[in-house]
Amino acid sequence: MKELETAKELLHLLSKSVGQVEEGVILLSGLDSTILAYLIPNSKLYTFGLSGSRDIKTAKTRRVGERKVNSILLSDEDLIRGLKELNRYDLSLVEVSFILPFAIIGEKIGEEKLISGHGADELFGGYSKYFDEIKAKSRESVEVMMGKDLELLKEKHLPIVRELLNKNGKKLFTPYLSDEIVDLASKIPIALRLTEKKYILKRAAALLMPDASMEKKALQYSSGVMKWLKKEGETPT
Repeated sequence: MKELETAKELLHLLSKSVGQVEEGVILLSGLDSTILAYLIPNSKLYTFGLSGSRDIKTAKTRRVGERKVNSILLSDEDLIRGLKELNRYDLSLVEVSFILPFAIIGEKIGEEKLISGHGADELFGGYSKYFDEIKAKSRESVEVMMGKDLELLKEKHLPIVRELLNKNGKKLFTPYLSDEIVDLASKIPIALRLTEKKYILKRAAALLMPDASMEKKALQYSSGVMKWLKKEGETPT
């Protein structure tokens, strides 16, 4: 499967997947959600983080086309309250760091529909550990790792996120996890998927927008949540 054809097919399937959500809120994190923002022009754009975090700072001047990015400021009190919501789940520190914001933002956003880029990292090679794995072991082992991560996302992480959002009357849509896109990703040779981080996504993005090679830290780092957790020593018990 040629790169350009694959990138075009991905955009086609994403457009089809987002067809059910003509408007709503997109939680901007990186390249994957920015692509969704271009495909859903009527969406409202949000990012979130603690005061002084990278995401809050960049939101002041960030634009997607003509649209501005709205900020959701998370306070210490918000995070402490959110941690209490997570007490009933068995989560590691890393899992807490990227799930915690969803215990908070549902009550801070008025719109009902939230759209996220969940699944893009697992499907298209967005994590550094995949590149470490393929160097240390084999293509087969990294494919197994990516498959397990995708299953963990779908079977554990997303049900928790949805439960947290549903408490505030919100619905989460995850366009990258449509059956057709998961099937497409599975057919892309692992060497091509891992040419570099999110290589196929970058090729697709280049057909839509400028600065398609943009890199961004994972949301738990760029939002300041992981730093806060480590500083406070707070984890669910």
